[in-house]
Amino acid sequence: MGNDVGKLIHERRKELGITLEKIGNACGVNKSTVMRWENGRAKDIKRSHIEILSRLLYLPIEALLGLDVPVEIEDAELVLLKKDIFKRIETLKDIKKLENLKKYIEVFC
Repeated sequence: MGNDVGKLIHERRKELGITLEKIGNACGVNKSTVMRWENGRAKDIKRSHIEILSRLLYLPIEALLGLDVPVEIEDAELVLLKKDIFKRIETLKDIKKLENLKKYIEVFC
């Protein structure tokens, strides 16, 4: 794994306000392992961890693999806004309205 990928993980984690512990827990590793990914000291990351990182950090797998292909990375501010919207939606009581709203947001966001 290249240093560029580690830098990407670190910067995105900070942009989204995600802790080392949260990523470590999600991947089933210690926060020190996540730190090694970020500073480029880890040789590689397991595929299962790449998939988790992709979902947690809203990053394309290609970017996390360090592939030299054009990828679009969603703006962190937009990601945080969507997360906030979904969190608020979960508090709604009317299940039918909730499902319709989630579908709308998924289609148009």
